[in-house]
Amino acid sequence: MDINPRVILVPVDFSDVANCAVRHALRIAHIVHGRMVLLHVVGCASSSEEAQQRLQVQQHDLQQQGVCVDTMLRQADNVAQAIVRAVGEAQADVVVMGSEAIKRADAAATSHTLSALSVCPVPVVVIQTPPLSPRYDSIVFPIDHTLENRDKHGWISYFCDNYLSHFYLIKPSTDSPQLRAKVDMNMASAMRFLDERGARYTVQEVPGQKPYADEVLEAAVNIRADLIVLMTTPLQQRTQETLPEQRILAQAYHIPVMCINSDR
Repeated sequence: MDINPRVILVPVDFSDVANCAVRHALRIAHIVHGRMVLLHVVGCASSSEEAQQRLQVQQHDLQQQGVCVDTMLRQADNVAQAIVRAVGEAQADVVVMGSEAIKRADAAATSHTLSALSVCPVPVVVIQTPPLSPRYDSIVFPIDHTLENRDKHGWISYFCDNYLSHFYLIKPSTDSPQLRAKVDMNMASAMRFLDERGARYTVQEVPGQKPYADEVLEAAVNIRADLIVLMTTPLQQRTQETLPEQRILAQAYHIPVMCINSDR
């Protein structure tokens, strides 16, 4: 699989956290020589003129920093759906999205981000703070028992091609022989991808004393990870309970999280 985010879609609302996402996307664009597309969604036509002016100012500032930047202004009631449509129009390879709402763990305010994660056909990198590192040198890959877990392995090629990444394959602790066999199968698949590309990696099994999502986040903090790569929970498996990706996003703070939707 040849994956390289040449087109990076960045939803912006001109907030501080959206500006953090823009800065993060700028660093990606510089490394992959990609093109940024700034998307702003308005609820009514009366807001369009001012928003367009602000988009043009932001576009000019980014172009002065040596990247190709386009803008998209769309009117819609549903922001998540507007983002999905913009992905198709811009032929985006990845979305970089700021989410102060998730940092606040405000369920009502997180709806745009979580809705976008659940339906977006390309990976979404969620940013909550300014980028601490210009690179993805330490990447946490949680490995679980699901078949969907393998969908993110193709991104190993991208990280290997563009960064000097060290991968941390985080393995859950389980007493179930059936689940352990599935985890081991997914682990072997990830290790094969990494071995084929000559990548550096470490396998780490968490204790199993807390929910797996919490232990993944603790491992990422201890590693000082630059990125966590997650699969979103498939639609048919979602319940009213908090999803694993929500638990991590709500507590990741300074660590960017790449969410890949297995239902794409």
